[in-house]
Amino acid sequence: MPVSKSIAALIAGASLPPAFVLSVLLHELTHAITARLLGQTVSRVVVGEGRALVRFGRGPQIVIGRVVVGNGVTWVLDLERAGYRWRTCVTLLTAPLFSLFLAAAAWYASGGWGIAGRSAALTFAACNLVMAIITLLPMPTFGGRVWSDLASALFLIRASELEITDHMVLAVRDAMAVHIERGELEGAITVARAGVRVAPGSPLAHSLLAFALHTAGRHAEAGAVAQAALVREMSEADRAYLSRF
Repeated sequence: MPVSKSIAALIAGASLPPAFVLSVLLHELTHAITARLLGQTVSRVVVGEGRALVRFGRGPQIVIGRVVVGNGVTWVLDLERAGYRWRTCVTLLTAPLFSLFLAAAAWYASGGWGIAGRSAALTFAACNLVMAIITLLPMPTFGGRVWSDLASALFLIRASELEITDHMVLAVRDAMAVHIERGELEGAITVARAGVRVAPGSPLAHSLLAFALHTAGRHAEAGAVAQAALVREMSEADRAYLSRF
């Protein structure tokens, strides 16, 4: 192998981990910025997997996982029913398109660079291209456990009103978790109450509010919320959970 090709291969190998992490971070930050521009609330941006290695920021909180060369996710809260479907789809699909743009930009911009810069740029371009391809898969993968951005958008386009409501309540759960981890119990209660207003018929929404009140030491209020919710139809699992309060 010629010396120049050996150097290029070494640089590409050395730059692959940071290039991939940067690609994931930029992808997730694109979700976050788009969501903010559309009036949505971004509670957390996660890069990597496993136990949190670094946490910083508040709106949103940035979390770097211990296994940094891994997945990424952005937690978005939107409790405005009108326009929810299109706003969320735009937030989902902007990031893979930006990853494609970064891949093309790195490829063409580095055309006249030296071997070191060109190798690093091509590695960054490849990482962004992979990010775009993975997040534009049109269906869930790994038995439905992993949803790409496109698969999630297609689900929302076809979703029923009940499924849209459930999607919103799951975002309430995620936002609550961030507040509770920070010790912001009143913030968690406020978000949970908003979830109940959006989805008054959702057992999960009532369960989240009861849990937030219970965590804040407001046990009587948690019991009252659970008691009021128990008159509704729900699964035995939901009924058993609410009965604990």
